[in-house]
Parts: sequence; C-alpha cells; structure tokens
Amino acid sequence: MESESDGEYEILYPGDDATREILDDSDYYNKFMPHTDALSESVLRFCGSFPVRMAPLIATSLVQRFTDARFNWATKTLQSFLEVVCWTSVTYATYSLYGDMLLALQVGTFVGAMMSVCDEVVLQFVRGLALVIRNQPGGGDLLQRLGFDVPKNGKAPTDGQEITLIKNLVFGYLGVVAVRSLWENFHDIKFFALLTACTGVAFVVTAEFFCLWLPTRRVGLTLQSRFTKVQRNWQEHCFRSFVEMLCWTMSTSYLYYSSNDFWWAFRVGTLVAVGVSLSSGLDHLADIDINKSEKAEYGFWEERALDDPFMAVAARLAKVQHTLEAFGRAVEAEAMNIYNDHLTWTLFVYVACKLLFVSFPVSHPYACLCILGQDANRRTSSSIQFPPFSSSQIHVKMAPNMDAVSAQQVHVRNSHIREMDSDVLFHIGLTCSQKERQQVVDTFGDVKFFITGGSAERMTHFAHSVAKELGIATPYGYTLSPIGSTSRYTLYKVGPVLVANHGIGMPSISILLHEVTKLLEYAGAHGATYIRMGTSGGIGVDPGTVVITSEGVNNKMESVDEVAVLGSTVLRPSICSPEVREEIITAANEVGLPYAVGKTLSCNDFYEGQGRLDGAICEYSLEDKMEFLQKLAAAGVRNIEMEARLMAGFCHKLNIPVAVVCVTLLNRLNGDQVLSSHETLQDFERRPAAVLLHYIKTKIKA
Repeated sequence: MESESDGEYEILYPGDDATREILDDSDYYNKFMPHTDALSESVLRFCGSFPVRMAPLIATSLVQRFTDARFNWATKTLQSFLEVVCWTSVTYATYSLYGDMLLALQVGTFVGAMMSVCDEVVLQFVRGLALVIRNQPGGGDLLQRLGFDVPKNGKAPTDGQEITLIKNLVFGYLGVVAVRSLWENFHDIKFFALLTACTGVAFVVTAEFFCLWLPTRRVGLTLQSRFTKVQRNWQEHCFRSFVEMLCWTMSTSYLYYSSNDFWWAFRVGTLVAVGVSLSSGLDHLADIDINKSEKAEYGFWEERALDDPFMAVAARLAKVQHTLEAFGRAVEAEAMNIYNDHLTWTLFVYVACKLLFVSFPVSHPYACLCILGQDANRRTSSSIQFPPFSSSQIHVKMAPNMDAVSAQQVHVRNSHIREMDSDVLFHIGLTCSQKERQQVVDTFGDVKFFITGGSAERMTHFAHSVAKELGIATPYGYTLSPIGSTSRYTLYKVGPVLVANHGIGMPSISILLHEVTKLLEYAGAHGATYIRMGTSGGIGVDPGTVVITSEGVNNKMESVDEVAVLGSTVLRPSICSPEVREEIITAANEVGLPYAVGKTLSCNDFYEGQGRLDGAICEYSLEDKMEFLQKLAAAGVRNIEMEARLMAGFCHKLNIPVAVVCVTLLNRLNGDQVLSSHETLQDFERRPAAVLLHYIKTKIKA
C-alpha cells in the first residue's frame, strides 16, 4: 500500500477507518478470524480490569501475613507493627464496648485485614506512580530536582535501609500515640476502626516517603547516629556532644522544675536536643560499599557441622579412617614391591634392550600442556593416544601403579566401577582402561586445580592465561589443544591445572563433574580443588562485582541440592569449603577487585526460575518478581546463576574442596537488561579469571 509517511510502512491502529476497511476486504480475516461477540469483549474487559488484577495480589498479601510472618517482621517491621497495633486496638475497643470476645475478634481481624490490604494497594500505587514519573522523558531529572535519589545503571538502589531503626521507633511511637488519641475522642467503634486503619496506612506511607526523600533521610541518619555511634561521637566530636547533652539536660530539668511533669519535660527537652543536633549539620549519606565484604555467612549445615559436638567427633573418626587407609595402601605397595623383587633384573635387561633397539615412547617435556603437533587440526579424534604398554613397562614407570580392582576410592562413592576393566568417559571423549591406567596417572596425577566455566571460548582463553602466568612455554610448532574426542566439553591440562567448560545448567555440569572426578580418581589426583568461574546476575551489588559463594540455595532459600535418584529425592548440603573461600577472598583483596561474599541462588532454568518477564511463559507480575528479588536480598543472596548449588552439593558429598567465583553483569534489582558496553562486559568477564590466576599462583608458590 502506498504510504504518505516518512517511513517505509504506515502505522495503522485497530480503531482506524483505514484499518477496518483493509480487514473487511480480507477473505482470510473474515474466514479465520471472525468478529468477537459482545459477551467475549465484556469478559475480556472484566478480566483486564483493575479490581480483578489486584485481587490475586491482595489475596497473596493476606496469606503471606501468616505464612511469611518472620520475613515480614524482618523486612517490613514498621508495617507489621502498625498492623498488629490496629488489630489489637480495635479488638480491645470492641470488647470493652460490647463485652463479646468473639465479636471483638471478628471486628479486629476484619479491620486488620482491611489495613493490610490498604497498605499493599497504596504502596503499590505510590511506587507505580514514582515509576511512571521516572520513565517519562525528563522524569528522572524531575525526581532528582525534587530531592529523590533516582538509581542509575550500576548503582545499587538506596531505599533508606540505613535509617530503619529510627524510622521504626519514631513512626511506631507516633502510631501508638495517634491510636490512643483516637480512642480517647471516638467511642463509636465504626469511626474508631475506620480512623485507626487509615492512620496506620498514612504512617506507613509517610515513613516510606521520609526514607526515600533525601533531606528527611539525612535528618533521620543524623539523629540515629547520635544513639548508635555514641562512643565515636564523643571521640571525634566531643565538644558538640557535650553541648547537645548539656542542652538536653538543662531544658529537661528546667521544664520538669516548672511543670512538675517529668514525661512532658522529657519529651519537650528531647525536641530541644533534636533541634540543637540538627543545627550543627546533617550527616552525609554514604553509598552502599560492596568492596567491603560483610561477615562470611555460614549456612545451616555448616554451622551445625562447626558447633555440634557429635559432628566434631565424627570428623576426628573420619581423619583416623583416612590415616588407616593411607597406612593400608603403603603396606600394600610395599608388599607388591617385595613380590616383584625377583623380576627386577629381568625387567632391567628388557628395558635396556628396548632403549637400544626400539624407540621407547617417552613423554615430551611439555606433555604437561597436553599439546599436539602441527597436524592436530587434521586429526579426526583429539583423544589422548596412549601407547600399548606391557605389564613390565607399566611397573618401571616413576608414578605408582594403580590397579583397577584393589585401589581404594577416595573421592568416588561407587563400588560398581571397581570391577570394570575399562571405563568409557563418553562425554569428555576419554577411555580409562586397566592397561592404560598408568598413562592416566602420568598425565593427570599432578592435577591440583580443576577450573570449570560455562563458555568453551572463555575456558580456552583461561587455559592460555594459566600457561602464560605459570611460565609454561609452548615450543615452536606446537599449540595448546583440547583433550578428548567430543564437541560437548572442551578439556585442557596446563601443568597442575585442569580446565574445562561445563555448558549451561545443572544437568550439564553434573555430567562433567561425574566424569572428571572419575578421571582424577583413576589418576590418583586426590588433592584437587574444584572451582567454578563465570558470570551471573547480581542481587543488590554493582555490576562487575566478583561474588564468592558461601552456599548455593534454591528458591526456598534452602542450602540443599535435590537429586532425583530412582524413585526418590536425595537432599545434599550445598555449601562451599570455608578454607578455600577465605583464600580466594585474600586473593581478591590482593588483586584489588570489588567483591562480595554471600549466598548464590541456583535456578533450574533461565526464565521463570530467575523471575524474568520475557520468557514464552510468564504467569507472574512485575510486582511479584520484585518482591521475590527483595526477599532474596534480605536472605543474603548476592547473585543468581544455574550451577553452583549442584556443584557445591556434589563436592560436599565426595569431600572435595570447592568454591564458586562469578562476576555480576547487572543488578537485577534495577532491571533485567544488560546496559553496559561491550568493552565493559569484557572487562567484567576477565575479573574472576584474574582472581583465580592470582589464587593458583599463590597456592603453587606456597
């Protein structure tokens, strides 16, 4: 259709005459998209109306008053307190007037529920209005000129949490005084109940406003610091503190002397002291500092393990068991040496002949890099090519012989694989057979660190960085090449570091962990530390923050990994190793990168599990999502990803030291869109690698 607009296409709207004419002339539209009737249109308007959309929110808020009582008191203290005051006041007033306890409970509960509903509706309206103003052209600047702090990308939202104490005390006290005044003036239960609910809602909204408006927030912070930082105030501002205390004492004493009413004198004297305190200047609002990590948060299982005497005894018994197992292996090795003494000269002659007349397969000095020749790109399989050793050749190797049947399992809990002559590690493209076991020991027996991340390209780059930082040079004509014969996982070995990508999600990393753990078990690398590095979405932390995980949690804030085993579900504690975490914190401090320590939410999917609004299925609102994210932040969660919980649970089960180090690309409390530039994101992705490289170098030097 020819268009008179500047663009290539003309924008038409459903109500336009031109649109209606085009649709009327369309056979397809008339045949397959008939006009809706009045009933359908009415149902559609009804379902999209404001009361219908608010009904689930109201019902949920009422239910959560009981199911999430502890969380509400921790995060909405003032609101919860005023709602309880409203309920108890109306209940007591009704009982005192009518003397009927059942009626009093009914009326009090109804009014308390009405106040809870009004709290949610009014707060949602006010927040929605602020969001609408902020999203308008110039709206953010208007709010800033009015004195509100408008968070931008990369900055954590400031919501006045630093003045929670004085907010709860002041407005809670004023709420109680207001309700008492209402009861003294209105003995009609209808007016008293209505005014009490309205007063509670008004104080909740006013307190929210005072926290968000910067001038009143500074006033609150100034007054709160007079009580919470008494020692510091007297040390740094002794004269100011002396003047304020003197004014309060003199004014209170004079008023009490003149009125003989101590409570009135105390209140007025406190107001005088408040005026003197504010006249000396207001404290500045400090931005949220995520560079300083808070006290490491230990999960339920870790606290239990550290504090429970039974667990302490169990730990000592486990150490005794490991000592006995090590002693048994040493005795077994000595017995094997005695048994093979009579073959020593025969083997010596055999090896000498092989060295003189046959090209004996000797490992390349740079075999620790797992490098292939220039023809590596022409190979159809990049798996390790183990030469066919005979039994005598195996016994003359420097590394200890690992017999498949008799070897003790250290980090594997599977008796079935003891009887296997050959174990196909299918997904990483390697096969560990009994006759090739010594080659596995020689190649992987010195692994001390297993570093894994999601992206194959990122882990390839990390492997090259490890080679560079550890000073492992690649000879001319050779290149660092992946091990294995499949395209699912990219696997590198660089000196004592094994590097691999794990893909996306817990099922993918589970496969890699099982097969790599068996590989290192066969190789005798029992002291390896497992570390996941990658990217994540932050919760209340700035983009670019390196989050060091204390424990992986599910959407119920439980530090457990749920594993479906046959027809049952097994729960495994998903906590990271405290000693490894502390060492990585030290490395982050020495590197000088911003970091935070906290819990990590590991989700089963990318969209619904993480509260995104742009998936193919989304049956929750923006308010539901933000409430969930705020709940995560209050519970100590610092980032969201999809693998940490399973990896922590897997390693905890097998007693493997484990850590998770991920950088945040955005703060989910500010939105779901990554707004940083490509160069900035590349710098962010290099931060976990920088911390781990410093950590690995420090551990190797030690």
